[in-house]
Amino acid sequence: MKASIDDIMNIYRLADENCIWDTLPMFCAANRARVPLFADELSDLANIKLELSHLRQHVSDLSDLTNIKAELSQHVSDLSTQSLNVRKCK
Repeated sequence: MKASIDDIMNIYRLADENCIWDTLPMFCAANRARVPLFADELSDLANIKLELSHLRQHVSDLSDLTNIKAELSQHVSDLSTQSLNVRKCK
């Protein structure tokens, strides 16, 4: 317990000596359930969610392109086979 109190007091001392009180978190708690929640718009979480959404869309688009490429390859193969069959019949 003494070590924890010493750590907290050192944080206060360093913050005071370096005039960084404004940069310290406003809340701290041993139990995270006691920390107030912020709206997503007030945190970096909103940006992360937006970026994740964009990345998911890009992956979906790339997946669609891969499926289209596979279908086109199959059609080209089918057409080649049909073309060979037509030549054989002549």
